[in-house]
Amino acid sequence: WLKNLLGSPTNIAVSGALNTVGVLLQHYPAYRGRFPEPERAYEARRQELLGLLLQGLAHYREEVRQEALLVTGTMLFDSPVLSMEEKSRLFSLCYRKLLFLIQAGPRQDPLTFFYRASALAHINRFIALRRLDKGPFAFSQPRKIAFFPGTFDPFTLSHKGIAHAIREMGFEVYLAVDEFSWSKKPQPHMIRRQIVNLSIAGDFHVHLFPDEIPVNIANPENLHRLRQAFPGRKVSIAVGSDVVAHASSYRKPVEPDSIHTFDHIIFRRPG
Repeated sequence: WLKNLLGSPTNIAVSGALNTVGVLLQHYPAYRGRFPEPERAYEARRQELLGLLLQGLAHYREEVRQEALLVTGTMLFDSPVLSMEEKSRLFSLCYRKLLFLIQAGPRQDPLTFFYRASALAHINRFIALRRLDKGPFAFSQPRKIAFFPGTFDPFTLSHKGIAHAIREMGFEVYLAVDEFSWSKKPQPHMIRRQIVNLSIAGDFHVHLFPDEIPVNIANPENLHRLRQAFPGRKVSIAVGSDVVAHASSYRKPVEPDSIHTFDHIIFRRPG
């Protein structure tokens, strides 16, 4: 029901759903004492609720993004209800998503600047108090990196399913949206990127790769820079079997940092 409300064309309905998610997350620790269940189910529900809030941060309507910023700042990280430990759990789970989503998206409405500043102030205050009282954060061990390039025109449920399957293998998945493809005549790059961003906003360990680092898999210099972006972590390339069979980059001679020097996650295409 909340998911349906978040997809409503009415801003008031979406704002109500986001505030409801905020209240649910504030009081969610009490759920464990009232309804005993396996820890895995308890944590999965918390992640799903937090994912709904993050989808609001990736929304294409400014009013919805503003409400999501307000809920994130005041109802989560400035909440008088949540304990410091509960806030730390939420932050450890979503800090990478927050860093990207708060900066991403259109900035046409000047009012969004103040919503963003307020949310960042609440988050910054929480971080300062947490480090002062409890010391450094305990983040999970870094995952292996899976670099998943594609045109994504459009980004489908199949693409999302592949990203989830790779994530379940223990990878941090980065989706790289190609800028253009002469043969496919795709939609404009920023539109495709915005669709991908909205589709994966609530999926943890699945991210958009930064536009500032262009990566052409046929260019060893680009691939070397890709490795440098994740120092000390292994980078694998996720592609379809058709790409390996037909892309010109795989027919070139092997050289340092060429595509042949990377481990691959290959998903089989029909035929």
